[in-house]
Amino acid sequence: MNLRKTIYQLILNLLWVQSSFANYMIADISAHTLIKGVDFTGREISISGVSDSNSNLIAVIKGPDQDYNVWRKKKIGGIWSKHNPHLFKNIPSYFFVTSSYDVKKSIPDMLAYSLGVESHKPFLPSIKKDNKSFYLELIKIKQKANLYPASISTIEKVGKQIFRFKAYIPCSASIGKYTVDIYKVNGNVIKDTIQLQFNIDNIGFDRAITVFSNRHPLEYGVLAVIIALITGSLVGFLFRKDR
Repeated sequence: MNLRKTIYQLILNLLWVQSSFANYMIADISAHTLIKGVDFTGREISISGVSDSNSNLIAVIKGPDQDYNVWRKKKIGGIWSKHNPHLFKNIPSYFFVTSSYDVKKSIPDMLAYSLGVESHKPFLPSIKKDNKSFYLELIKIKQKANLYPASISTIEKVGKQIFRFKAYIPCSASIGKYTVDIYKVNGNVIKDTIQLQFNIDNIGFDRAITVFSNRHPLEYGVLAVIIALITGSLVGFLFRKDR
């Protein structure tokens, strides 16, 4: 009798373990800190993980939010100048989207809202479009710098449970914290999510300049103008024809 009860308890435990791991997802990132020095030309990071075999996955990588002024160029008196800036506030400095399944040309609005992306390819970040021409110009600038996707990438599945994908971080990427959100999707609903993080930092003289420019932007601007004037005067003196 005791043996029968023991076997019965073991079966229950196995069923509980199996049900507990029926829906799971774990992942890790190849580098948790990227050092951005003068020789930084960009770097590819890799994210790998394990999920249950029935999972549809979507991953979104976001860089630190920043404000951006987009200017309209206008020709006045034969000289091009910038006029009427438009401010975009709290915009992801970097954005990357990848999926393990074919999302075709669009994803449902409810799911897009939950992911924080536009519902149509190439699935850009949700940005208030109160001025379409400036918005399109911002996207164009970001895509040219490889900071926003021009197309959606693919999450590769190895076997039934292992997944992996790569993302390129360009040299123009901003300093700060980056989040990697991986979503398990069933239809229009997010069933589970995990978040990874990595940082882009710099060291030495580069870091000192970055810290100074962030903490003292006015002084940094004045100093930059003074250095430019001194450099220009020195170059003019060295290459004078009457020397």
